[in-house]
Amino acid sequence: MTRSLEQEYERLHPVYVTAAKTFAANPPDPTKTSLSELRLVVDDYNLQARGKVPDVIIEDKMIPMTEDNLKKKVEIRIVRPPGSENEILPGVIYLHGGGWVFGNKETFLKTIADLSVRTHTAVIYVEYSKCPEVQYPTALYETYGVAQWLNKHGDLIHVDREKLATCGDSAGGNMATSVCCKLNLNQFDMKTSDTVEDNNNNNNNNNNNNTNIVLAKERGFPNLIKTQILLYPTICGSHEQRLGFETIQRFGTTTDFGLSLEQTEVSLINYCGKVNVQEDILIAPLNATMEDLKGLPPCLLIMADCDLIRSENELYAIRLMQAGVETVAIQIFGTIHGFIQMPLPIDTPQYHKTMSLIAAHLTDLFFF
Repeated sequence: MTRSLEQEYERLHPVYVTAAKTFAANPPDPTKTSLSELRLVVDDYNLQARGKVPDVIIEDKMIPMTEDNLKKKVEIRIVRPPGSENEILPGVIYLHGGGWVFGNKETFLKTIADLSVRTHTAVIYVEYSKCPEVQYPTALYETYGVAQWLNKHGDLIHVDREKLATCGDSAGGNMATSVCCKLNLNQFDMKTSDTVEDNNNNNNNNNNNNTNIVLAKERGFPNLIKTQILLYPTICGSHEQRLGFETIQRFGTTTDFGLSLEQTEVSLINYCGKVNVQEDILIAPLNATMEDLKGLPPCLLIMADCDLIRSENELYAIRLMQAGVETVAIQIFGTIHGFIQMPLPIDTPQYHKTMSLIAAHLTDLFFF
């Protein structure tokens, strides 16, 4: 039986109902403003409405990259709990959501700061290149490069390179699992500079687009990432495939629940230039084979309740388990897509419990 919008609202925490209705009443209209102006509006709103950020240690660094088809440096922000300046901590590579278009280190500061304090880890936020100005695979390659740099030089920022995790929400969740697939499949080795300072000699020596892409069949990094934490990840690369999911019918025809089907299509076009990309599992991990998924790191998958992509999240969790990957998937009742970063007047019980689940997962893995 079809449920009305008001009946679906009954499932939500009241704060999410208010947020959903506010957003649905005034959705950003990309047809009436430039993308740069739209970013300013969205990011400014998220920044102004951002909740209290806990006390943390913040350090921004630029990691040089030697790929010819990438910008020369990638910015990371390292966020640590107070008093941990000289403590070697596990590292969580955080990849933010926002359809590969929106979001930055300031709008996501509360999320990553809470994550760092609650988990007692160093959170390494990747300020990857935004779309559509720069499209796939650049952002994923940058993430891959950051992971490799941490594996080689984590000690420079007091991060235990033997205890690395990926974590991401929505579009960031896509890359958090895709980079694990890339490492697992040994597709190629992206070289990174050996220090956090610009290496002009390396950059000057780059003279064709294939110079620094090294096939790595015999020297991949399948065990570099010890766990993946996926927060309502967008992992389906097909409009037609999504139409068959039950949660699309319930939550996908409106923006009232944080994300619409139309927005997922626009995001894919911005990211890679097309809507149907089933053949590339690094864009659409849901379509990976059992063989592709074997050997991936343990997964904690957090699903929003009233979310059009919950069905694909459930299916991905099943496929991971069938492939022998240690997987726990949890649906957070009363939430909508984007709840982990959504600027709200209070931290809901759902937000707190999600942070607790992530903390327990990392504690079990890294501290015992």
